[in-house]
Amino acid sequence: MPMKNEISMTSDFQLIEVMNTDGINPNRIFSFECELIVEKPEVATSACADFGEAVWDIEWNSWGATGAAGVGTYKVNDCKPNCAEGQIFEQKVKVRLDGLYTDGERYFLRNFSYEGVEPFPLDRSATGGWDVAEFYLEVPGMRTP
Repeated sequence: MPMKNEISMTSDFQLIEVMNTDGINPNRIFSFECELIVEKPEVATSACADFGEAVWDIEWNSWGATGAAGVGTYKVNDCKPNCAEGQIFEQKVKVRLDGLYTDGERYFLRNFSYEGVEPFPLDRSATGGWDVAEFYLEVPGMRTP
């Protein structure tokens, strides 16, 4: 399994969409796990504060400039009677990362999506997604050096 590559960034970090993916080395493509820049993330969440909804244990089957595909385990907390005591439900999902961006030196996939193989618990939609760069971009003080 590849090691995560953490890279610190300044608060003026910006991403620019890449339109031409020809010749981009897959080994120079990263993504985000909340405040971290990583190679092939193992978790993706829309809620970095508490991970109340996340896809865990992601295994990537493909990784490249046009996107990445794999599988993982979607987990969500029902927050009953409250989120601290809530029950965690899980479901296997197919995952995808696409939308290639650059900071001028490296490339990043940032549009995460998932699709359930079976019906989801808690009447949740079996499909969804989020921008995995959002937390990194909006909360520069949390970035790990």
